This record gives sequence, structure tokens and C-alpha cells, in this order.
Amino acid sequence: MQMPRPLLFGSLLRRYNRFLADVALDDGATVTAHCTNTGSLKTCSRPGWRVALSRAANPRRRLPYTWELVHNGTCWIGINTLRANRLAEEAIREGRIPELAGYSHILREKPYGRNSRIDLLLEGEAPAEPSPAARGTGGCRPETVRPTGGQGDAARRPCGLPENEAPAEPLSSPGRPGTTDPSIPCTAGGPRPPSHLCYVEVKNVSLLSEDGSVAFPDAVTERGRKHLRELEGVVRHGHRAVMLFVIQRPDGRFFRPAWEIDPDYGRALRRAVRKGVEVLAYRAEVSPEAVELRHPVPCELALPGRNRRPHLRHPT
Repeated sequence: MQMPRPLLFGSLLRRYNRFLADVALDDGATVTAHCTNTGSLKTCSRPGWRVALSRAANPRRRLPYTWELVHNGTCWIGINTLRANRLAEEAIREGRIPELAGYSHILREKPYGRNSRIDLLLEGEAPAEPSPAARGTGGCRPETVRPTGGQGDAARRPCGLPENEAPAEPLSSPGRPGTTDPSIPCTAGGPRPPSHLCYVEVKNVSLLSEDGSVAFPDAVTERGRKHLRELEGVVRHGHRAVMLFVIQRPDGRFFRPAWEIDPDYGRALRRAVRKGVEVLAYRAEVSPEAVELRHPVPCELALPGRNRRPHLRHPT
């Protein structure tokens, strides 16, 4: 995705009232920009950091500038949450998310659940099995699996969850009812459920945690928990449901729920995985010229204090 032209650069003075940011532009002017990200921007809003703004084409807009990027001294970070859906759609159309390949149509903002709209609805017959390129990528899928190096029944657990936290009831492969075959690959590109509909909820990730992970959310989110409940309902109705985390920063070794900020969301995400919702995390390459979603990132859903480690290695 090409960034708007031209971008205006400056230094962040302050971010306040969630939706506003004061910026000292390089030309000496001070402007107030709209901030689309309603989270805390905990690791993205230090005064003095370099920022990039876009200017709206509509001359009647009250705030003509939008905060797009921030540079923390090491890397550019995308903080415009409105671009996450477009990044995901573009990556799916161009085949950069093999777990979501093979669908013939992509619809936006379709109503579903209780007064909700799904970010992306994929329609059409998807492959019954993933392509070889889809295997071994980052993500969590609630299948009965044999992790690398695992042995016997002790190694059978849903992806991203610790060995001692298997669900109360056996988990079956969505595409093979009743299957408990431990050889099913541990990827979100595994056997397809019988439905030709795939509901994709997209969340933008910008938080870098002290343990070197990227995490979501950066503020308590009841709305996020509601979306997970809606995705569980999609699975109950026989369709495929995917929670896609779009990471707009190059650092962070793996993705996890932000337990220290919203433990209820972490528990809700674990429950959703157990109920059949797939979890994917992909990283974008971010620059003032373009932002492209390209790289799968391992997920870790273990509870705090457990032996946490990504369930998949980052592909090389």
C-alpha cells in the first residue's frame, strides 16, 4: 500500500483526548492532527519523536491532518488503525497470507452477529488443503496437533496453549469432524472447514512489551472481547473465523495478548481458540513510501507465569 503523497514530517509535541496530537512541522508551523488510534499508544507517543502526517483532500475537514507514522529512533511504526483493514485485504488479494488464499471474493464491513460488522468476509470455494507455502507459518489454530519434538498423548494440545492446559473436551479438526490425528499441521492454513465463508476480524498492533513481544490490546477493550464472541458464533454456525493481528512495526519477536493491560481479553482470546477461531499475526514492512503486510509472526497464548514461548519458529 502506497502512503499518501506528500507526507509532512515533524516532531510530536503531545497526544491528548485520544483523537488529537499536536505536531511541530519541519517548516516551523504547529498543527493539530487527527489520531485514528483510540488506544493508549503506550510505546508510540513519546514527545519529541519524529512523526509523519497526511493531509486530507477534503478542504472542509475540521482537522486536515492525520497522524500516520511515528519513528522511535530505531524504526517507523504505523499507528493509523484505519489502514489495517486495507493492508490485510491487499495482502490477501496478492497471496501474501497463504492461510487465507483461494477465496474468490472479498467483501468489506458486512453485518453479522449482534449489531456487528466483519472487517473482511471471504467468499468462494477455498482449497480443501493448504498449499505447501502455507505450512509452517505463524498463527494459532485449535487443532489437536503434535508439536515439534512432542511424544505421544502428552504432546497433543491446541496450538499456542501449554501442554498442561488442554481443553476439557477433545478438539476436532474443523475440516475433518471427529479427527484427533496428531499429524495435522499446526498452522492456520490447515484443513478447511466445510463452509465457503471465512470471517476475518482485523486488529492493528503497535504495542511493544518489555519481554520483547508485540501485544494487543494497549488499552482495555470490551469491544475487542465482543468481536471474539461474535467469531465464536461464526464457528458454531459452521463457518470459518479468523482473528488477524496486523503488526505495523518491525520489532518484537512474537505476538501475545497484553495480559498486563487487559487480562480479560487474553482469556477471551484463549477461549476463542478453543472454540475453533483461528489466530494469525502478520508483520508489515513500514516506511514513509509504503506499508506492506508480508511476514508471519509466531503467537503465544500461554497465561502469565507459565513457560511461554512461541509455538512456531519464525520462518527463515
